[in-house]
Amino acid sequence: MLECRTIGRFSKTTYRPGADILSSGSGHRYVPKACFVQRQSSRATRAASSRYTRVTRRAQSSTKSVNRRKAQAKSENPHQSVINRFQNLLARKPQCLLNLYVTAGYPRLHDTVPLLQTLAAAGADILEIGVPFSDPLADGPVIQQTSAVALRNGMTLKLLLRELQGIRQVLPDTPLLLMGYLNPVLQLGMEEFCRQASEAGIDGVILPDLPAEEYADFYQETFRRYNLRPVFLITPQTSEARIRRLDELTDAFLYLVSGPGLTGGNQTADQGAQQAYLRRVEALNLRNPRLVGFGIADKASFEQACQHAHGAIIGSALLRALDGAADPHEAARQFVQGIRPAQSTTPAIS
Repeated sequence: MLECRTIGRFSKTTYRPGADILSSGSGHRYVPKACFVQRQSSRATRAASSRYTRVTRRAQSSTKSVNRRKAQAKSENPHQSVINRFQNLLARKPQCLLNLYVTAGYPRLHDTVPLLQTLAAAGADILEIGVPFSDPLADGPVIQQTSAVALRNGMTLKLLLRELQGIRQVLPDTPLLLMGYLNPVLQLGMEEFCRQASEAGIDGVILPDLPAEEYADFYQETFRRYNLRPVFLITPQTSEARIRRLDELTDAFLYLVSGPGLTGGNQTADQGAQQAYLRRVEALNLRNPRLVGFGIADKASFEQACQHAHGAIIGSALLRALDGAADPHEAARQFVQGIRPAQSTTPAIS
């Protein structure tokens, strides 16, 4: 039995299937069956139209909400973009790239950003900012000592990320790297670290104790979401298959460790073996540029590294120059002027 709320003059009527009579407590009225069916069909159409309208409005509201969240995320993270300053740099200058490393918070707590500006103005192509850590497993005595001083000065990862906010206003094009170790990053949280680094305009991250497999499994999507690029270390013992895998995981550059030992060590013991190693990696025709680090200390070692790579990384020698300097900025300028080779005499790197 189908109940009909409003039909004709009846306030409440019932319809028995197969009958032509609508009945109520006050009497009977003959109603053509077709008319009743038509009214029922019209009511069903209106109900379906109403449901469609509600679903459409919910979908439109959901789309607007998603777009608002995307716009908000973009406004909160203005540096999240597809800019690759490494590739832009390589397009402008495909050889003799000078990557300089400084320890954040050294020599004084708030020297970091001013020193970066001085080094860029003096001719540094890439700037690498070391996050001080108590147990820097890949670093030699010079960086260990400067890290200890920076920690005593009060430098932390959180403070460094705050100090770097706004650095793109003064260094809009220079690629910037953070070099550190996994422990402080995980204490802050990988997502939060990547978010703040991206907001500051950081381009790449070097974490020597983060295995490439762990990066690919757990952190690659986070890095991509915040437009950060990992930099992986290659040694003379790294197999060709692994080198190619590391080359696939980044679009920054590959860090070629010049030989055994720690940063700042003397790598002149076996120059033949070092050059053979650099030539072997060069012959792989990798997609990313290659920069040589560990033991690069002066103009001669820089130029030698550039013979089979796109550039070199200098850290400990620069920090020694800053140690005890009455004017760290003047010491930094003089150091860069002593390293930078004459561009016209250096052969191009493939």
